[in-house]
Amino acid sequence: MLKIYKAKNPFTPLNFIIGLYNYYFTTYGKALVFILFFSVMFYSIDPYNTYYHIIVSFLGILFTISFISMYFLPYKIRVERRLPARVQTGKEFNVNIKVTNNSFLPVLALTAEQIWKPDNFKQLSESNMLISLKKGGSDNISFKSIIQKRGAYELPASIVFSNFPFFLMRKGKYLRDKEIILSYPNYNRLDNFILPVHRKYQPGGISLASSTGDSTEYIDNREYQPGDPLKKIDWKAFSRFQKPIIKVYQEEYFVRVAIILDTYI
Repeated sequence: MLKIYKAKNPFTPLNFIIGLYNYYFTTYGKALVFILFFSVMFYSIDPYNTYYHIIVSFLGILFTISFISMYFLPYKIRVERRLPARVQTGKEFNVNIKVTNNSFLPVLALTAEQIWKPDNFKQLSESNMLISLKKGGSDNISFKSIIQKRGAYELPASIVFSNFPFFLMRKGKYLRDKEIILSYPNYNRLDNFILPVHRKYQPGGISLASSTGDSTEYIDNREYQPGDPLKKIDWKAFSRFQKPIIKVYQEEYFVRVAIILDTYI
């Protein structure tokens, strides 16, 4: 039975703040948030320094415009995630998301991300960016992922983001449907293999293969010769011919052959 891995997202105030920070800000936006924070701190210490005033004003204007654009520009899209039915453990695969623009204006700078990932599931790369998606148009966004352990993985929400206009803040569209993806052990293709077709001596023959002990097949009788074991004397033939008669047994030749059936498609 495959183990089911689910995303862990314990709700705490700190996790909520970190989640909002990771959700609303791009990588460049996070860097500028730190610059803005330290600029405000130094500006409060030395308010007469012109450089701090310029930095705070400039970054404040950028974030204000990004915030207004994020909430007031039309942003109505439909997203559909497409996962492979099953993947191989340790092998890269693509998560594809189909995006359809239902807005009356083009939607700009779209990217996607898998959030709340289960254990052993990793997103290896950022998704490709759709620079512009016209009204009524559809296109695909994809990113590479990998699963490091076999099992069934429940993938929660994926998000498609718009980074317009300055790639500092982003507005997302949730894909809330949970889907299961199966990860099977890695398969190594076997191009050829050698089966033993020659005769191989097997003491005891077929009988020995199915039971314990030394069992051979009786084939004939012959006269006793010095050195023959007494346990092989045929006493009935001895009484009939009035001389020692030995039972002759034949060792079997037996080979085990394994048939390998590859059912992987």
